[in-house]
Amino acid sequence: MVSALLVLVIALATAGTASAAGSLVRDLPGIPVSPGEEITVGLTQNGFMFDVVVVTEVLPDGFGYVDGSYTGSTTPDYDPSTNTLIVALGGSGELSVTYDVTAGSAEQIESAVFAGIYKGFPLDYGIVTGDSTLVLEEDTVLPTIISVELNETEVTTGDPILVTVNATDNVGVVGVTAEGESLDQDGDIWAGVIIAEEGTHTVHVCAMDAADNAAWDNSTSYIATTPDEVSPVIHSVELNETEATAGDMILVTANATDNVGVTGVNAEGVELTPQGGNIWDGCIMAGLGENIVHVCARDAADNAAWDNSTSYNGTWDRPNPSISITPDLKYVSAGGTAAINITVDPNTNAIQGAQTDLVFDPNFITVDGLSNVGEIFEGHTTFETVYLIDNVNGVVSNIGSAIIDGTNVTSAGVLATVTITVNGSATGDSTLELVNTEVTAALDGGIPVRPPDLVVNNGTLIMDTTSPVITNVANGTPTADSVTITWDTDEESDSLVKYGESSTYTDTEYDAEMVTSHSITLTALNPGTIYYFVVNSTDACGNSDESDEHSFMTAEVSGDTESPVINSVELNETEVTAGDPILVTVNATDDIGVVGVTAEDEELTQIADDIWAGTIITELGINFVNVSARDAAGNVTWDNSTSYNATMPEGPLVTNPEANPTSIAADGVQESRLNVTVVAESDIDSVVINLSEIGGPEAQVMECLGDDVYSAVVTAAVGTTPETYCLPVNASDVDGNYNDGVCIELTIEAAYAKGDLDHNGQVADAVDVAMMLQASVGDITATSEYDLDGNDQNADAVDVAMMLQASVGDITL
Repeated sequence: MVSALLVLVIALATAGTASAAGSLVRDLPGIPVSPGEEITVGLTQNGFMFDVVVVTEVLPDGFGYVDGSYTGSTTPDYDPSTNTLIVALGGSGELSVTYDVTAGSAEQIESAVFAGIYKGFPLDYGIVTGDSTLVLEEDTVLPTIISVELNETEVTTGDPILVTVNATDNVGVVGVTAEGESLDQDGDIWAGVIIAEEGTHTVHVCAMDAADNAAWDNSTSYIATTPDEVSPVIHSVELNETEATAGDMILVTANATDNVGVTGVNAEGVELTPQGGNIWDGCIMAGLGENIVHVCARDAADNAAWDNSTSYNGTWDRPNPSISITPDLKYVSAGGTAAINITVDPNTNAIQGAQTDLVFDPNFITVDGLSNVGEIFEGHTTFETVYLIDNVNGVVSNIGSAIIDGTNVTSAGVLATVTITVNGSATGDSTLELVNTEVTAALDGGIPVRPPDLVVNNGTLIMDTTSPVITNVANGTPTADSVTITWDTDEESDSLVKYGESSTYTDTEYDAEMVTSHSITLTALNPGTIYYFVVNSTDACGNSDESDEHSFMTAEVSGDTESPVINSVELNETEVTAGDPILVTVNATDDIGVVGVTAEDEELTQIADDIWAGTIITELGINFVNVSARDAAGNVTWDNSTSYNATMPEGPLVTNPEANPTSIAADGVQESRLNVTVVAESDIDSVVINLSEIGGPEAQVMECLGDDVYSAVVTAAVGTTPETYCLPVNASDVDGNYNDGVCIELTIEAAYAKGDLDHNGQVADAVDVAMMLQASVGDITATSEYDLDGNDQNADAVDVAMMLQASVGDITL
């Protein structure tokens, strides 16, 4: 675009100057100029009459004035919009000034024309003469490609790839291409996309300047692959045998091809091995029954082909596991409770799970609950089925458990324990049947199978009204103060010895364990005394038998008057926490023989000729240990030389567990008071006892009776198994500390009919009458069994009268 001022300048040049009084000459560089180069322009005046001359320079297109470069005394006026520079010169003589401009592009340098006019005072004016054009310096410098980057180097054929190029030039980069595609500029950075072609390719990048100088870069490359969508072809699958024993190995041979290449073949998840060509083979373990072999061939693109055309039949030739009701014959009584086990025997197999349904006669029994479900798999990660008890239709369904961690068991064990109650009106026998049974065995490779011929053993409940038969009653050689009584029974039953210095049998000794070979030791007997005794055994169904009377005589005491000698007493610890046990070891000798040693009234056990040992429970504070040694003549020696210091534990201290009486019947009526002593550094929060084993609550609160004694009165539910229970106590303080390490022992005896004091199954017989009369006068201790009228008075006059009336049939107890 030609400015109006430039037109005026040209016009003046055509018309000539108005005055020749002075001249103004421009001086440009005489050497070639490069694009963007700064050049100096000189102006020289001469012959003007007056001091002020104003020069207006029109700069060529693309050229710009360099601010601050003017050397005259005044500041020039530069207008970028018209690209004009106005300067003021002064003086009438010769005067030279300069200014700098920045050259434009090569094209602009070649077409550049400097033009200017001047005006003096008053009428001097004219054009600036001298140099007006420039010579372009030739550009031979190639651009520099600093870097080429691809956003991806492994792509799918046809995908775009972003190419980013950093390129510079001494004059300027005017274009960059990649594989012939022009890139977009952002400063020195050029970017654009190319389309990937299949195969490995070098990316050819070119950078050019205005002088057509070009630089090339071939340093980057990419790999483009065409997706493989063609699946392999399985031509054949062969098995070396189609009739196999479960657990045996079967050779699978497959012929498979692919347009690119088969990378793997498996059969039933087992990877086969390439054998050359198109053949792959490997072994699978035969399962049980008719089985299809699933073969898969795959290529590198994860294309897969399947073949299910072959199959084999797996047979079972191992010992069969069994699932059984144990015992297979269970004696029960009307109204009584019992427990039966469902057991699994792997029979040399490795098993991982078992499940069954239990079918029963709901008119004969009621199923109360299940416990020990999956006990056979204890120690493994298992899943237990949700069983359902249906006492209307007589079935417990979905009794089962399975290992889920890949392991197995090989030993027999309990799948579940079933607790039942026999209906009060039940008679005869009843069958317990296992149906829908399954046992999962693991073959050698861990493959789970269900053996086809599982052995199932059902059970029978038999109403037991027969008393145990007692035989072989005998006593060992009596000492001066003890004797052991033994006998046998034809079925499991408890053990009771009634004895005394006459046939009234003032004392008893009882063991609730159900056995067939019985042994009871009587202690604290008088020397040289004849004792009379009978033995009694009661089975789990309450049927009792009692022997004829037998007798023995304790040994005479010799004239020994020499006491034993306690040679040493040792404690394994002397600094303990209250409630902890301490081992006491005593060395004691006697001229005839030591028959017993105690520590704090606890009987110690003879572990060597003169050595006796046992534990005592420590009490709070500094305590001396009272040790005694005795001989058969009753001579006793004491030792109080050892002591210990017991400090308060972090939690409550629980001591003195006791039950009064120590045994009660499983009738829900007889009571025992359970006591413990509890102390703590902080206040006691609660003291509870777990009575769930005898049919009570899991956390029965024990009330404080004073003097740190906590107590609860308990009964044993009907059906509680006769044995000695250790009922755990849990005491906690307000700080959250607790002690659950102490229990109270309570013996539960079988419930006997009211008035059957000698537990022989006969109510108000002669022995029962005699025992009631003895208790009424204090010859023997009366328990709650003697309270026939329920007034909490044991063996009072009314109880005696009721027993006598019942003995002659006037009343029924």
